[in-house]
Amino acid sequence: MTVVQPFPAAKSGSSSHEPPALSTERIDRVRLRLRKHLNDTEEVSQAKVAKRVSLSNSTVSLFLAGTYAGDNSAVALAIENYLDLRDQQQSIGIGPKYVRTSIAARIERAIFMAEATSAVAVIATQSGLGKTKTIFDYRESHPSSIYFSAAPDLNTKWAVLSELCMVVTKDDSRRRSPAHARREIVSALAGTDRTLLVDESHFLVQECIDELRCIHDQARVALILLGNESTYEGFRNSAGGSRGMSSTAYTQFASRVVARLHLGAHDITAKDIRMVASQMIADAVVAEAMAMLQYEAANNGGFRRVVNICRIAQMLAQTKPVTKGHVVRAISELKQLGGGEE
Repeated sequence: MTVVQPFPAAKSGSSSHEPPALSTERIDRVRLRLRKHLNDTEEVSQAKVAKRVSLSNSTVSLFLAGTYAGDNSAVALAIENYLDLRDQQQSIGIGPKYVRTSIAARIERAIFMAEATSAVAVIATQSGLGKTKTIFDYRESHPSSIYFSAAPDLNTKWAVLSELCMVVTKDDSRRRSPAHARREIVSALAGTDRTLLVDESHFLVQECIDELRCIHDQARVALILLGNESTYEGFRNSAGGSRGMSSTAYTQFASRVVARLHLGAHDITAKDIRMVASQMIADAVVAEAMAMLQYEAANNGGFRRVVNICRIAQMLAQTKPVTKGHVVRAISELKQLGGGEE
């Protein structure tokens, strides 16, 4: 595997924007690297490589055969850049598998409480705490659950009901009215004990929340509202927070909430960090770097920051074991580039 130096410095002193022509020997090396890459990597096809480097499949085919009549240097350079990036990604390795951190356990507990009582749970987390991975793991073990992700353009009850109807019934035909769509959703969910997971719920306006509450009441299924920290603020007080609920509407909603969870980076424990980081670097190195990793997790993005640090440390170490020094350099690189800092 070609070793790619991490974060190469920009070259100076050259006024030309045209890349230099590659030598015949270098073009041949790229051709051999591409053949090996295609032979050794099952999930990669010639067509996928061509699409990735913005070339036609026929151009790549002719280049491999050594019969391309066009600019072989330009083709080789595009493919070489792709292969170099692939090698660098391979040197980093894959990220950690899902681990049941204390954050994940608390999210799972809130969902369980709502399911056990056919009630509502509001789960709000800071970015980078593993909420999405926790929900995906939950869905794997509970395939009958219904997952629906809100979005900025789903800002009316008709838009939300249409989207949710598609998710629940797998039918994208046009409904006559919001009431018709709601009845179809309720009919599909009633008596099933399925859990309705609504992610990115911070995008939902009040009328959308009201519709979801009605579906929850009529179908008698657990409703889980997940989102960022504004999700919690929106359901925090009788004034309705940013959602503008009336006092009556808030009371109707709050009386159905059995769990209201608000998680931030301060909830991450040292054990959590060890569980995540030790999948990527040695336990002894994690122990040595624990104070730094805890600080970065608490101030710059939670578990996601820890994962990024470990992956960059792997890249810096290349084929050697990761040391505390590599972790220090990884943090320094991130700070120099402004990665994850607010």
